[in-house]
Amino acid sequence: DSWVTAPRFVIHVAKNPKLDVQDASCSNVNDGAIEISNNNNIGSWTYLVKDSRGETVAQNTAATATIGNLAADTYTVTFDNGSGCAYLSNQVNVQSKVAVNASLSSSEPQETSEGIKVDFMVNASKSASITWNFGDGEIVEGGSVMSHTFKNAGDYNVKVSITDDICKEDLGQTLTLVSNRFSKLDAPVVTRNNDQFVVNFNFNNPTEVSIKLTDALGKDVIAGVNKTVSSEKVVLSTSTLSEGIYFVNILYNGQTQSSKMIK
Repeated sequence: DSWVTAPRFVIHVAKNPKLDVQDASCSNVNDGAIEISNNNNIGSWTYLVKDSRGETVAQNTAATATIGNLAADTYTVTFDNGSGCAYLSNQVNVQSKVAVNASLSSSEPQETSEGIKVDFMVNASKSASITWNFGDGEIVEGGSVMSHTFKNAGDYNVKVSITDDICKEDLGQTLTLVSNRFSKLDAPVVTRNNDQFVVNFNFNNPTEVSIKLTDALGKDVIAGVNKTVSSEKVVLSTSTLSEGIYFVNILYNGQTQSSKMIK
């Protein structure tokens, strides 16, 4: 009798890599994450992550990985171990709380005895707290409808922060206020524009000024800005400063003006 050796087959069973999801904190914040672990497979996998639009978010070869900075979306995660016989695909949902979804509008400016009045309105999808920054140094907590009187004509960057303690949304609007009645006031106006404090001068004649910026403890953080100005702007960069309360101190015509600003 003769013996015939039958072929032997080795079947490799690949386990689906483990996926852990960290949801985004809010629908307008990209802080979600997908964590990939090997799940006891041998070797590393090549993973490919695409969002719901089919755009590649991440791709690499590793045993473990964390794909961060993700917005709320449905992601397709595929794995290939390079053997030609193990190709796995998964769909992962990164969820989040719903954002406030708000809009900002304003009325036509109206001159009053005190300045230029503008009415503002925030239309929000749900109840939220609102912080108003009118760009002239006044920052207040308020409701969805606010009236504010600007003492001088000029450009103002009005900003509104809306939060429901979970999600936050920042809105902004630039106003250009024109007024013959309030355009010739000599007092400088300090406004905020992103990481800048802007000192707006509108003198009738060239005037020597000295400007310095101090923190809440009175320490100079920007000093020695000496210029001759008339109708112009002086920009103080605050990009390297931490958040907090600052004072813009301006010396001109023998008097000192101090404007409280919040970064």
